[in-house]
Amino acid sequence: MTVQVDDAGWGDLLGGVVIAAYRVETEEFAYRPVDVKFFHAPAFDMKLYLNEVSKVTLELLTELKTSKEETVQLCTGYVLSEAVKTLRQSGYTVSAGKITGPLQELGEKAFLDELRKIGYSPITNREANGRMRAKSFYDMLKWMKEKPERRQYAKTGWSFFTGKRREPFPFQGCQGVDY
Repeated sequence: MTVQVDDAGWGDLLGGVVIAAYRVETEEFAYRPVDVKFFHAPAFDMKLYLNEVSKVTLELLTELKTSKEETVQLCTGYVLSEAVKTLRQSGYTVSAGKITGPLQELGEKAFLDELRKIGYSPITNREANGRMRAKSFYDMLKWMKEKPERRQYAKTGWSFFTGKRREPFPFQGCQGVDY
């Protein structure tokens, strides 16, 4: 059996991220949001979100009753990089790769549902192409600027808000980077 783990929302202005898990053979699905507070200073600068993602990933595997004999396939995105180490140290068989198909779609839907909980209505077809992705970002920015109190829902630890230049991440997204 294989359990896949993916993230959704990492590159979005609003919300934290959603970590989602899916057992391929039985189509079992579970997810947990990682609160946006981990993407505010000083937590963001200290990269506390990496530990929180590891914790959430372990909780999801427990919820799905994942055995140590099953393969756990994680997306190669940066936000899951610490989770890979944690799972290996915990005795899980871990592989990394690009996640596509049902889990990617379910994770994205879960993230959009989390955005709706804060009152934001995502644009349609936001994953259609790069242009729609940019439109989504600016739509989120516009929504946030309409009411200053909505800033609490933004990833304000980003250099976009702080003006601080950051070192680039070693890799972005599910681009097949091997751990």
